[in-house]
Amino acid sequence: MATPTRRLPPQQPKASIAPLVPWGWSLFDLLFEAQQLQMHALIVWQETIATLGKDLWDQCAVLYCGGVPIDS
Repeated sequence: MATPTRRLPPQQPKASIAPLVPWGWSLFDLLFEAQQLQMHALIVWQETIATLGKDLWDQCAVLYCGGVPIDS
């Protein structure tokens, strides 16, 4: 006579990132895309800081030098 076996309850399937990844993309492509997004964010941030610096310099020139900045 065979011994009864215990049945495990059904388990949920493991989540996959396959639906999130466009078909045909490799890990290199995903990392390259992430790097491009980071580079774009860095450039936008640097442009913002540069604009802030120029505005502060213009305000300083108008306030303390008594006129309109030369390069405007």
